Amino acid sequence: MLGEDQLHRALEYRARRTLAGGEPVIELGALYAEKPGEALAAALQVLALMKNTRAHLCPSWMHHGRPESKSRTRFMNSARFHFSAELSRFLRPEYRGRQFAYSCARAANLKNAIEALGVPHTEVGELVVNGEAATLQRIVREGDEIEVLAPREARADGPLVFLADAHLGGLARFLRMLGFDTLYEQRIADAEIRRLAHAENRIVLTRDRDLLKCRDIARGYYVRALKPEAQLREMAARYRLAGEARPFTRCLHCNLPLAPVAKADIAHRLPPKVAALHEAFTHCAGCDRVYWPGSHYARMCSVLGRITQIAMAETTQQPSAPTKPAA
Repeated sequence: MLGEDQLHRALEYRARRTLAGGEPVIELGALYAEKPGEALAAALQVLALMKNTRAHLCPSWMHHGRPESKSRTRFMNSARFHFSAELSRFLRPEYRGRQFAYSCARAANLKNAIEALGVPHTEVGELVVNGEAATLQRIVREGDEIEVLAPREARADGPLVFLADAHLGGLARFLRMLGFDTLYEQRIADAEIRRLAHAENRIVLTRDRDLLKCRDIARGYYVRALKPEAQLREMAARYRLAGEARPFTRCLHCNLPLAPVAKADIAHRLPPKVAALHEAFTHCAGCDRVYWPGSHYARMCSVLGRITQIAMAETTQQPSAPTKPAA
């Protein structure tokens, strides 16, 4: 399935070829342009019509089988764009760090144009058009001066619940250690990511910028770093995780919340040394794992604290904090 930006590029390409060849141009009417949600349907209709433009020409555009000499309806709008430095990585090199002119389909809104240039809508903060605040649904008009800014401060626009794509398993595990609801499956398909993101209002974490351009994904983040520890540091700054973290309260395997369990109820499952040294345990109802503060607990606290700047000292006093599962 083509994304909106891909359809937009196809329209632009066809429009430029049509104009260059001296053929009449079909214009997408304002009726579709002002109705959110109909852009894709309208674009597909235009693409279908363009396969045989002359068969659909209005008689007023023709004179005895020949194009009239008057100027034809213009299909493209040209605007000037400038993106903040934080968004430069998504742009072609020649567009970075400067204002530039860009032509887009006359029916395109800011979301279409910005994503055609390479920037996912989830990475956009404020939009300023001709000196006034605008939204992604605003139609791009001839001569517009458009400023695209990255988010100025951390924002979530909802609960901190995440969905990590297949390449971010290490980051997903770190987020679960901190107590954040984070879905992760190694072989999850993009279609399922889009469905879950829409149905559960999850923040999609990915390094696939095209995935973030899908309209079903309202909340998402393009992860810049390559290593899990650096990725977690990036996330902690973006979403201010320190204020919401509840370390070691979620199962690292199946993502469900952990609950305290009486030692007597699981004593038969414990190794003798563990039973002799520990009194507090937690249990996952989903996978039936039992957790306790094992020998590597202090090391995990140190790693998480160093990465996120979350004070872990108080957490280490909570006897129910789990780190090691029993089968």
